[in-house]
Amino acid sequence: MSEWQVANGVSYSLFAVCPYLPLRVQSRRDPADRRPPNQLADLVGRLNQLGHVDAGGDTHTFQHVDHVFGGNIAGGARRVRTAAKTAGRDRNTGEIKHFPLDAFNLIIQINLVGTFRCIAKSAAGMMSLEPLEDGDRGAIVNTASVAAQDGQIGQAAYTASKAGINGVTLVVARDLAQEGIRCNTIMPGLMDTPMAIEGQAAARNVSKAELRAARDKRVPLNGKMGTAWDVAHAALFLHSDEAAFITAVALAVDGGQSARSG
Repeated sequence: MSEWQVANGVSYSLFAVCPYLPLRVQSRRDPADRRPPNQLADLVGRLNQLGHVDAGGDTHTFQHVDHVFGGNIAGGARRVRTAAKTAGRDRNTGEIKHFPLDAFNLIIQINLVGTFRCIAKSAAGMMSLEPLEDGDRGAIVNTASVAAQDGQIGQAAYTASKAGINGVTLVVARDLAQEGIRCNTIMPGLMDTPMAIEGQAAARNVSKAELRAARDKRVPLNGKMGTAWDVAHAALFLHSDEAAFITAVALAVDGGQSARSG
């Protein structure tokens, strides 16, 4: 398994089987949220014990997914039991522009189709395994977003792709239950990651500190965004034996964003 990249931008198109991650863990983290290296090593070690496969990289191409899962599952290199982006006006000119269909399709291909391809590959490999004593053959954890249930202005393509992941997760969980394979989804909320902060700060022409402060105010729990560690630990739980009776769940990891009123 390649190193899980917990810090460098919860990649969220796929998690464990699935970008945004597969949550690859790496040690590069925001200095303000640094944890001892042994915690990172422990997390990676626990995932290895579960037989985690990192789908990584360009999950919207068949070639990449075939390569990753071909080597890890069909090739028998390891016994795998977990496989952890309308219309509007130009801000400057006011000109009315429709959202490019090519861009919409690309987001669907990366986030939704890429996720499904990884699910299909990992599920096929898990089904080839002998079940454990309790009948378990594996667990799939996808990554969607709270936008799947509460999409915001300008997020039509992203919301469609993430809502699609939730829908796929439900059906896959039903399809694979008799095979002893669980399938769940994590829905991260506002996260303090380089991908989220640097990109949006540049797009909005504000400082990273200003953007962080504005995003923190939107989180009910302690008034602070989550980190990739929060997502990683939720994934670890859903992969673990402690979640052996949990399937078809879309778990919000959002500090109460989805529960806020008004």
